[in-house]
Parts: sequence; C-alpha cells; structure tokens
Amino acid sequence: MLKRSKLKIFTLFLSLFMILGFVNLPKSFAEEKAASNTFGNLDIWIPRKGEDNKESSKPRQFRYIKISDKRLSDQELIEAYKKFDKLSFKDIKDKENLGEGKLSPKSELAKKDDKDYDLIKLRGIPTGTYIFKETEESSNAHQYRAITIAWYADQDVSEIATIEDKLDEPKSLKLHKIAAEKDKNGKEISLESVKFNLIDEKGEALKFTKDSSGKYQYDQEKGNVELVTDKAGLIEIINLPLGKYHFREIQTLEGYKLSDKDKDKEEFTYNYRETNLQTVINSKENFIGLHKVDDSNKSLAGVIFNLYTKVGDKLTQKVGIKDDQIILSELKDGKVTNADPKVIYDYKTDENGKIIINNLPELPKDASYVFKEVKTLEGYLKRTDEDFLVKLNDTVTVKNSKDKLNIVLTKIDSISQKPIDKVGFQLYRKAADGKKDELVLVNGENGSYKYEKDAKESQLYTNKEGKIYVNNLPEGEYYFKENIVKTGYTKVEENNGKTSDKLNRETKAVIVKNTPDKPNPPKEDKGGFRFVKVDNTKDKNRLKNAIFDLYVLDKDGKESPYEITKDDKKVRVTVKSGENGEFEVRDLPFGRYRLRETAAPEGYILDTKPIDFLVTSTSYQKAAIMIENKKSTRQIVPPVVTTTTPNVPKKTYYVPTDTPTIPRGPLVKTGDIRIVIFMALGITMILSGTFLVRKSEKAQRIIA
Repeated sequence: MLKRSKLKIFTLFLSLFMILGFVNLPKSFAEEKAASNTFGNLDIWIPRKGEDNKESSKPRQFRYIKISDKRLSDQELIEAYKKFDKLSFKDIKDKENLGEGKLSPKSELAKKDDKDYDLIKLRGIPTGTYIFKETEESSNAHQYRAITIAWYADQDVSEIATIEDKLDEPKSLKLHKIAAEKDKNGKEISLESVKFNLIDEKGEALKFTKDSSGKYQYDQEKGNVELVTDKAGLIEIINLPLGKYHFREIQTLEGYKLSDKDKDKEEFTYNYRETNLQTVINSKENFIGLHKVDDSNKSLAGVIFNLYTKVGDKLTQKVGIKDDQIILSELKDGKVTNADPKVIYDYKTDENGKIIINNLPELPKDASYVFKEVKTLEGYLKRTDEDFLVKLNDTVTVKNSKDKLNIVLTKIDSISQKPIDKVGFQLYRKAADGKKDELVLVNGENGSYKYEKDAKESQLYTNKEGKIYVNNLPEGEYYFKENIVKTGYTKVEENNGKTSDKLNRETKAVIVKNTPDKPNPPKEDKGGFRFVKVDNTKDKNRLKNAIFDLYVLDKDGKESPYEITKDDKKVRVTVKSGENGEFEVRDLPFGRYRLRETAAPEGYILDTKPIDFLVTSTSYQKAAIMIENKKSTRQIVPPVVTTTTPNVPKKTYYVPTDTPTIPRGPLVKTGDIRIVIFMALGITMILSGTFLVRKSEKAQRIIA
C-alpha cells in the first residue's frame, strides 16, 4: 500500500510538471518573439581630407530615415542609395512621405591606421532598412560631402557595420564678366582683361597662383591678389576655403564704368556642392540699370518700364531713344508734348531680367531718374503706381510677386515679453510722389483682417496672442500707428516713435513693445522637472548618454513635439543624461509633458515606455523621477572596415570564441532554456514512473 501511495504522489508531480511546461509554452514563445526584435548598431567612419582635416572642423551629423521594414537585396540597397543621395530632406519628407527621420549623435574625432576620421556611433536602431544622409547644415560646413548610405539593421544577431565612405570633390568658383549691351546678333559680349580681387569676410584680398590650365589656385603664401578675366570673360578658382566672399573690380576696360570701390559687390557664400557662377555686368559711362526679379530672386524677362526725370514729387521729362540717341521729352499734365512717333519710350527686361540704358546726361542736383512699371507679366501683381528711384551709374532691383502681400504686427510687454491684446492700431500705406500717406481700410475683426475694395473698417485690434494679421494687400510700403492704448501701459509714441517700422515684401512682420506704467515683472508661469537615468539593479547605477525627445500633451492627452525658437527657426527639444545620469528640463510653461527615449546608454536596452510628468510652480523641487534601463545581453565586436561597395556595408556578426563557425539561426533565448528544462524533467519522470510501475508489478507476481 505504501508503495502504491508513493507511486500516486510521483504521478501527481509528473502531471504537475507537464502542465507547467504547457502553460509556460505560450509565454516562452512570446518572450522569444520579443527577444527577436533586436536592434542594429552602425559605425560611420568618414576620412578627413583637405580643409576638413583641421582642429576647427565642425562635427558631422546624419539623419537616418526608415524606408522599409523588409531586408532589401544588395542591388536594391544600391538603387536606394543612388535615389536618396540626389533628394533633399524636404523632398524625402514631402514627396516620399517618409518624414524627417532622427538625428544621429554628432561625430567625434577618431584615428585608424594613423589617419584621422570623423566617427559617428549609432546604437539601438530598430530592425528595418534605413538611409543615412548627412544633414544640410553638416554638409555645408565641410569641404567634402559624405555620400548617403543605405543599410539594413539586422535582427536576431548583434552587429556593427563600419563604412569608409567616398566623398564628393569640391566644385570651382567662377566669375563671368560681360558688357551691359549686346552685339549686333543680340549675343552677350564677354570682357577680357578686367581685373578683380576676391575679398573675404575680414575685408582682406586673397592670394592666388595661376596653373597651366588658366585656373587660379588659392595660395596665401606665394600668390598674387589680382584675378584677370580670360578671352571668354571668365575667372575660375579652385581649392578655395569655405567662407563668405565678394568680388571687387579694380580695373576695367576703357569706356566702361568701374564699380565703386566703396560699394563692393554683394557678398555670397561659396558652396562646395555645386559650381558657383557669379555674373558681373559692366556698363558704359553714365548708365542706369534695373533688375526685375520675383520673390525667389528669379529674373523676370519681358516686363516693360518707362523712364522719367523727377524734380521733387513731380515727373518732368520722359526718357526715350531715337536712333541710339537719348531723347528727353517734356511733360505737361503727365503727358509728352509734341510726341515724336519715332522715339521709343518702352524698355523691356531681357532674359536676365535686366534693363541697361547708357549715355544718359547728368541731371541737376534737385533732379533724379525714376522707373515706372508699365506692363507686368501675367500672374504677377502690378507695381504700376510706384516710382523706383535709381542713381546715375547704379542699378535698382524691383521685385514682383504672385501672391498678395500679407503682414503681421505683434504687440508685447517690453519687460515680460508677453503679448498684449485689445490694443488699437491703424494701418497706413506710404504714398508715392510725396503725397499724403493713405489710411488703409480693411474687413475683419479680432486680429484677423483682409484688404478688399469695399472695405470700410480702419480700426484694428490685437488678439489674445498680441497679433494683427492683414492679408491680401497690394504691393507697397506700410506702417502701423497705435491709437488706442491698453490700460496700464504707456502709449507707443512715448517709447519708440509715432509709427512702427516699415513693412513691405522684404519685411513682413514687426514687433511693437509697450512699457507698463508700473514696470514690475509679473511672475513667470514656468517650471521644470528633474530626472535620473539608472540601471535596474539593486545598486541603481547611474547611466550617461541616454537621449530623450520632449513632447507636450494637450487636454486630450495627444502629444506633439515641444519646440523652441532658435536663430529664427523652430528647433525640437531633446535632453541627454549627464555623467552622473542626471538631467532636467526647465523654463517650460505649466502643463503636461512626456519624454520618449530615443537612444539608450551603450550596452543597455532602449526603454520604450513614455515618461509623463506635470510641470507646476513646485515641480522642480520634487524628487527626481528615476528612469531605468535593462542591461543588454548582446555583445559588441570591434569595428571592422569593409572594402566593398561603400553604400552597402557588409555585416560583422558576433561569433562566440569557442565556436568556429558563424551562427546561422537566432541566438539562444531565455524562453528556449525553460522549455528544454521542463521537457527534460517530464521525460525523466515518465521513464522513472514506468520503471517503478514495472518493478512493483514484478514484485507482486513473485509474492503471488
């Protein structure tokens, strides 16, 4: 009986182990699936060359964008590299609908084989196919551009792919010197033997030597400052350092007007990425010029202007041409008296958007030349009611736009910088011909107004954001005048003059400040929060270099990236744990926020749980939130330089030291071990039970 009782107990345990094994099976498979979602690691090595191999060279940075969840073939990766290398980030976002991607850490200086490299380390990249493209800011700050990389972040294995990428060679800088007039066939006339200096940001002339091909090479030690146009009117410069420059004409041809040395040519930034061509036009003595462009500075051909002389606010003569001679026709009531039909008064912009009129007479001191637009291109707004003053031997630029002019005023407290609502303004348009400025009538309310022909409202008020928007305005120059001040503030004319700054196509926004009568700065409704990054051990070891994106939550709990304005641009806020694992956010308006980890500390698993917190007046004084990371079981191998196609890196797999071959399947998971243990115990107990049962039966037969 005792033996049978033991057998029953043994059988009960056997059943229990088997049940536990089957119960744990789904969990083990789930853990196996989760463990298979491993992350890829990538090191990008970029050799330093030329101007980039200096201590002052700025760190490089990439954006990485996921283009597919699938593993692409090597040929598909090559095609992806070629495609995305040509696209701008704007095209990738708008046309390919792939978003902005994520910023990589900035590069660090590294050495390999006694050579200097920019090294970017990327860790914890979720599985999928990515393109890694150098940011425009990084590319523009370097002489050489890193080529776009197409790469697959592998799963089930731990890897680092190291790429030594090719680089684009820099392009040259060219100047083309041409005459304002055309030859008999209407073609450009290139001017040879015109001398220039190239001036840097410090106002110093750079030195160059000339090679056998006629190109100028930058050489500040042995070079000469003079640059001379060749037979084609060209100057070509190579090996020029990155920077801002302008050309200064120092000697021109006989009969042509030398550029004023006190008025240097427009400054431009030399771009390594493409050939830079600067076209310089030389005009003969006593010329005037006009350049017609749109909002993007694209030259507009075929726009017609008339030229007048003007004394005070009155047009006195109309300037025409007859048989290549300048004719000044007297005006009466704005019209030409005794008009000669052979005189041409219409001047049309050429294919470069230019009008050049030579051999003009000098005018009395109280007189000047003015252009008036006669015919505008279809689709562009007219500027026919404006006078464009131009000095003798000078050029005026006139812009035409397709869209109506929209302007905005912002009213703020001069101390707290907070917006002020319900402040009253009137809008004026600066009159041409010295007449009285025009009061602009609009339709609308509460800070939003629109110019319309039947508009009747002249009083405008700022909204809760301190804004006044006025849309659909015709071309011209405008200004706001404050006429209704808010209680508790000093009227604007007692601070900054009667009117706001001028607003036009070039300057569309203005900020107007008011000083409070009692200038006590109000309490700032801003606060912060503190955090500490630690591991999940009992010791709570501090972890550095964890990176988070900051989000703000609305009343419904919907998140949106938190941005600040920096250098007139919107920039997303990210935070990073320091050497002691601590980091914080400050100067945040009261409200609910969220942190999302985007890069885990090296050797740790990315924590995907969002961290929500509330910013109040006392939140910064509260205990810091502890954010934990689990240590990764994946092992990292040293970087290995591949010598294959630079944009399709080979993978370097982790291989255990006691295993001579590369593993072809997934690494062993914790769930796999548990299943093996339970199944082994189950089989052992089944065999043991069978043996005991047979032994018992044999004993009973002997007794019988």
